[in-house]
This record gives sequence, structure tokens and C-alpha cells, in this order.
Amino acid sequence: QRVDMILHLGDYAYDLFSENGYRGRLFMNEIANSSSYVPYMVNVGNHEDGFNFAFYNEFFRNMPAPIDAPVVNTGYGNTP
Repeated sequence: QRVDMILHLGDYAYDLFSENGYRGRLFMNEIANSSSYVPYMVNVGNHEDGFNFAFYNEFFRNMPAPIDAPVVNTGYGNTP
């Protein structure tokens, strides 16, 4: 089956900041094959709060949202 989009709802690799970010980098390398071909949208979870979300913000800085916005509505396809 064809996948149109991946929506990942938080808790990425359980603590992206673990081992000084090494765990987060491993996770990003693992998802690179999928996220480079299919739209990959993320939503922060409770395991991304380390260092005031610094690693989350760095790893996912290309998401369509201002860095200080707590909630952002995004559309995909024909959604408003």
C-alpha cells in the first residue's frame, strides 16, 4: 500500500537528549529513509521536554511552526 503521510505523535526514541543527543541522532538516521520520500509531521510528546525541548527543536526545526507556538494548526492536502 502507498503511504501518503506519516504523522508521528510524540515520544521519539524516548528522550532524544539521552547520551548527549546520540540516541536522537540514531533515531533521525533510522527515519531518514521514510521521511525523505513521504511527508513526515511531528507533534511534541512528554519525552521531548529535556533541556527545554532543545533537541526536539533542533531535530525538527523544519516543521511549519514558529518555535514559540504551543499549538499550531497545519493542513495537508485539501484540509483547511
